[in-house]
Amino acid sequence: MRLPLLIVLFYTLIDFATAKSFLPRSFNADIEQQTKSVIKLKKGNKEIIKKYDVVVKYLFPSNVYLKVEDSTYVCNKNKTWLYTPPVIEGEKGEVKIGSSSKYCYAKLFDALSNGLSNNKIYTTKKSKNTATLSFSTKAQDQLQMTKVELLFDKLNKKSQFSDIKEMKMFKVGEKNPTVFVFKSLNRKVKLKASDFEFQVPKNTNINNW
Repeated sequence: MRLPLLIVLFYTLIDFATAKSFLPRSFNADIEQQTKSVIKLKKGNKEIIKKYDVVVKYLFPSNVYLKVEDSTYVCNKNKTWLYTPPVIEGEKGEVKIGSSSKYCYAKLFDALSNGLSNNKIYTTKKSKNTATLSFSTKAQDQLQMTKVELLFDKLNKKSQFSDIKEMKMFKVGEKNPTVFVFKSLNRKVKLKASDFEFQVPKNTNINNW
């Protein structure tokens, strides 16, 4: 499923100095997720890149909303919802509901606002326009990710969250990274806690997560 890949994205958008100076308290973003896959053909293999549009909302702390195609993921301090609508009109949709203590990935996102300096979660390496975060063994077990690369036009002390152009996420056991291209970001949006309370539609199967 594509949503878990997107969720991990939010672990990595972090501050150069402090969360308050780099990471906005709330934002909306439009992102394109690009995933490379290989199709086996009789005459050989063919690489294709699948692209998905993603809508993101974030409110500090621990509130995230993700919309990719028809699937919706919502998390707040108490609960997490993962909703998939029915394929055929009239059938039942599916929603998984879990405790945020286990499934609210936004909490890890909050924790990673340590800046681009070495810490217990990751080590950092900076180049002209790229910041690479390499995760500790413990963090890799939690995130299922070895490292991420954040791409800017230019990387310096004045760089802001909204300056991120692209991110490459390297998942454990996968050869090719998942790429996230930032299309737009609104850091002046005013969100409230009630925006992260998912209302389960009628005719929906409810499962514990």
